[in-house]
Amino acid sequence: DPDALKKSQGVGPIRKVLLVKEDHEGLGISITGGKEHGVPILISEIHPGQPADRCGGLHVGDAILAVNGVNLRDAKHKEAVTILSQQRGEIEFEVVYVAPEVDSDDENVEYEDESGHRYRLYLDELEEGANSGSSRKEVNVDVKPSQVFDKKPSIDGHENGDLGNSVEASLEDAAPKLTRSAESLS
Repeated sequence: DPDALKKSQGVGPIRKVLLVKEDHEGLGISITGGKEHGVPILISEIHPGQPADRCGGLHVGDAILAVNGVNLRDAKHKEAVTILSQQRGEIEFEVVYVAPEVDSDDENVEYEDESGHRYRLYLDELEEGANSGSSRKEVNVDVKPSQVFDKKPSIDGHENGDLGNSVEASLEDAAPKLTRSAESLS
């Protein structure tokens, strides 16, 4: 609801942005958020040289309201990843810039499954030939539990996850990979 966003965060005008991508390309964005986290689907990264970067109209901090007429305002994170990953050719985004809150906690978004286990979501990026056994040039989107948390907080939880090679890790060398929540759609 744009009015609710305006009250809490400061929002720009709704924009329509056309992105063109080839079949062998991803969108070139990473997203965070979703209905289950109480925030819209937000662009957390624009990957250089990829379609989102080339179109010039999408920006980090944009909330994706719809893509090709499919409403994402109430989409859960995984639903948005699926819908966005299926888009081909000329893609119309309806976006609005959402100014981040000063005390934003977007970096620590967790997912809780039906049995009450909590997971932190992280970016799993497979480059060509890197453990994928594939010769295709693409980045695969994958949501994995990086660590299962009990209901009790873990003192050293950040030390137990796989910090692997990630776009996230290179952006904030000082911060553990587990504190980022993003899906790569590049």
